[in-house]
Amino acid sequence: MILLTLPYSELEVPPCGPAVLKGIAQDSGYNIQVIDTNIMLLRNFCNNDMDQYNRISDYWLGLNKFPEVNVFYQNIYQELCKQNFKYLGISVFSVYTHMAAYEFLNYIKDLPHNWEIVVGGKGLTTSPFEGFAEYDRGMLFWQILQAENLYDKVILGDAEDAIIDLLSGNYTDPFVKNTPK
Repeated sequence: MILLTLPYSELEVPPCGPAVLKGIAQDSGYNIQVIDTNIMLLRNFCNNDMDQYNRISDYWLGLNKFPEVNVFYQNIYQELCKQNFKYLGISVFSVYTHMAAYEFLNYIKDLPHNWEIVVGGKGLTTSPFEGFAEYDRGMLFWQILQAENLYDKVILGDAEDAIIDLLSGNYTDPFVKNTPK
């Protein structure tokens, strides 16, 4: 499994969810690779310049233009195609990752791939604040993604148990609300 962290997140304080899930999976004998695409953005599009990274990242907050956004998504897709995995996990950490998750999922929707797309994260259960005017303001982000058929499986709530169910093949329902025991 590969877990993607998409923009926008602060590089100084990356979301801990993917790292925690990686540790849980590894403790159970499964392999998960975490790819922070924010680091890819910093290295490949900003020449490791934090000021430039912050300016470009404003795109995902609806504040700026980023003309190379499709090239960025293409780079992510090409990196994924080099890997061998069954599940692509998209970590939707907060409302700040809505735009990138939505755009990237749309970008890869019709491209060839042999993995299932699993979305998870706290940001799925929030309502988007920008860029989704065609949807009812009361819709949660996972419902918008579902309406456009942008994922195969969704994990709502804490994923500590659901990730093991998924990786072990015991996760067959496309919708799981994982609740702590």
